[in-house]
Amino acid sequence: MGRPSLSEAASEKRRRGRPRLTNEALDGLLTFCGPEIQTRRGLLNVFYRQLALDVLQLDPRFAWVADGAKMTAGVRGAWKPGILAELGRIRDADTMRAVALRICELKPSTKEAVAIIRRFRLRREPPANYRALWMHLAKALDEYMNVHPSTPYEWKVKALRALANLVERTEREEVSDDGNE
Repeated sequence: MGRPSLSEAASEKRRRGRPRLTNEALDGLLTFCGPEIQTRRGLLNVFYRQLALDVLQLDPRFAWVADGAKMTAGVRGAWKPGILAELGRIRDADTMRAVALRICELKPSTKEAVAIIRRFRLRREPPANYRALWMHLAKALDEYMNVHPSTPYEWKVKALRALANLVERTEREEVSDDGNE
């Protein structure tokens, strides 16, 4: 018995990528529900969105993400499909409701909501980045200045210094609370 051919060895390799969460029958149903959707990720989003809708749409507490009555009436903006797709990835219905309730209280943008839900679900946060923090703070200042263009220069500097002092004071208090000081 000789060595297996290259094609035989290649066919025995483990498949790359994420493990499939659906079977062929469910894939067919998803394709039927979203014939215009071209990608597997898009079809999975339909699947997860439907899971979330099944749990949330009839409860008025979650009307901000899925207002069942308005959806049935065809009202524009009655649901937030991107947020629902991420909520549907939470397997436990009670946990999904708790996270959805918090999202409905905060009313963040879709991008922010997805980040919040993903951070909770995966129990990790993206790595900290100095430039991103600086840009975030600069954007906040810029937005304020667009609304209040007559704000004196001294106030901007004073506010930034007060913020820096608050960060330093908070950091010192956290260190002393840990007993490391």
